[in-house]
Amino acid sequence: MSQTIEFSSGEAEERPATIVYEISDVGFADGIEIKQLIQLLETQNNEGVNDALNLTEADTAGLILGNSMISRLVLLVSRVYAPSREHDMHVGRAFELLEDPAVKADMAGRGPPGSLTRALETWRRLRGDHRLPKIKQFRDKYTAHLGKPKPEIPLPEFGELFSFAHDTTQLLDQLARATGARWEGLNTWDSQLRESARRFWKPWMTRKDN
Repeated sequence: MSQTIEFSSGEAEERPATIVYEISDVGFADGIEIKQLIQLLETQNNEGVNDALNLTEADTAGLILGNSMISRLVLLVSRVYAPSREHDMHVGRAFELLEDPAVKADMAGRGPPGSLTRALETWRRLRGDHRLPKIKQFRDKYTAHLGKPKPEIPLPEFGELFSFAHDTTQLLDQLARATGARWEGLNTWDSQLRESARRFWKPWMTRKDN
């Protein structure tokens, strides 16, 4: 049975703490997807998959699939740090709301002691990370849009993209647990996601040239 959602006329808006909680839960799900994309891309690049694709003349399809996964990864990571507007629901909006002492106080105590402070510290550190402008420009000029990049900002290397994406999953994990949206850690998904990536690529990991 489908659920019908009724919206109010605007007199009663959601409390900021409720918005933070909802964003945290969605962010955790994004963290799972980011981890899965990293596993898929690393397995494709490191387990002989590309060599097998080349041998069977499926390399063009493999390249396009890889580029699609990179684009999705860049979009998921970069939107965490995008400027937000009033009705946005990405993680940056939650952290902007948490800058309000009243909202922060409302969320305090919902997660493990000190977890909210750690999440805010991680947020501020990653916002100032030298890898972020590279990933943001890649998103703005090569993925979501097409334009001339600023020559002073180099393209991110794969290692930079993957490491920053990993650090972003730690941020999403910290926020979700600090707000009480999730109690399990994102690392509890690692084994399942690694096995899922290997099963996806397994036909190409074992394929021999006919």
